[in-house]
Order: sequence, then C-alpha cells, then structure tokens
Amino acid sequence: MGEPIQLWLDRVVTIPTLHLLAVTPQILLDSTQIPGEFHADPADRIIVATARRHAIRLLTTDAKILRYQNVDAIGPQ
Repeated sequence: MGEPIQLWLDRVVTIPTLHLLAVTPQILLDSTQIPGEFHADPADRIIVATARRHAIRLLTTDAKILRYQNVDAIGPQ
C-alpha cells in the first residue's frame, strides 16, 4: 500500500507549479448541467465542470472523460 493520504497531500501541495482549485457552488451547479451526453458519476461531473469553468485542459486516463466532446482533455500518448 502507498503512503498515508495526509503525508501525500502535505508533499503534493508544496509543488510550486501545482494550483489547487476550489469546488465552488457554481461548479457544483455546472456539474448538474453538463451539456451533451455524459455519464452520471458525480466526481467525474465535478472534474469536468471544473475544467470547463476554468477553461483548462484535463490530463486523464479516464476513457469516459476522454470520449466526452465538451471538455478539453488529453490522455497518455
């Protein structure tokens, strides 16, 4: 098993190029109104809504997100 999550978080948040984005009420609302066909997983919907709200590209291995046409997402090359 990997390291405890708290240790991992403490280490990750010190990465200077990492920017944490808040999950705002607007993003939560957006996640319920995603355009087009997208699956019902709430976590994936919040991830997609966050990317759309901030106009940022997602880097993911999630095939469902990669197939979704209404978000800028790239996977492993």
